[in-house]
Amino acid sequence: MRNSVFLPLVAAAAVALGSGCAGPDGDSLAEQTQAGADVGADVTPEGDGANAEGDVSANDIADEELHGQLVESFPTDQVPLYAGDVVGSLGRMSDYLGLPEWNVDMTTADSFDDVDVAIRDAYSADGWEIASESKNPFGGNMLIARSGDYIATITYQEADNDGTSINYGVSQQ
Repeated sequence: MRNSVFLPLVAAAAVALGSGCAGPDGDSLAEQTQAGADVGADVTPEGDGANAEGDVSANDIADEELHGQLVESFPTDQVPLYAGDVVGSLGRMSDYLGLPEWNVDMTTADSFDDVDVAIRDAYSADGWEIASESKNPFGGNMLIARSGDYIATITYQEADNDGTSINYGVSQQ
């Protein structure tokens, strides 16, 4: 049980820390944004919501969340996923950058060691590289991998009922 609780707590702590980031005057990002609006600053994004290369429009991905299957917008041809069972997935546009991001929860009956080898192999090929890795105190791993177009945070650990649970957080760069 503690394994299945630890990783979501770590993710929640990261979000909480990120949302409270302070600027040079000690103001949080939300306070800085509101201050810009209060003085009449133009905070409307320019253009059509595309990134610098112009290859992603804000209209390309709608918010979607599915249970038991992968969302249609997930870039399966560019982001490797372990061959397991999808528990749930979601896709949405990032509030911060306006680029697509996804989350996928999976399980497999395969051993932690088999999953570890396969994920490391997949994210060390085809333009991907593992940029960072860490182990949690309960035996799971977290890898941060990058390609030219995506960043993936992959966490996986032994599941409470045998097998392995895997979570992918993927953002387009």
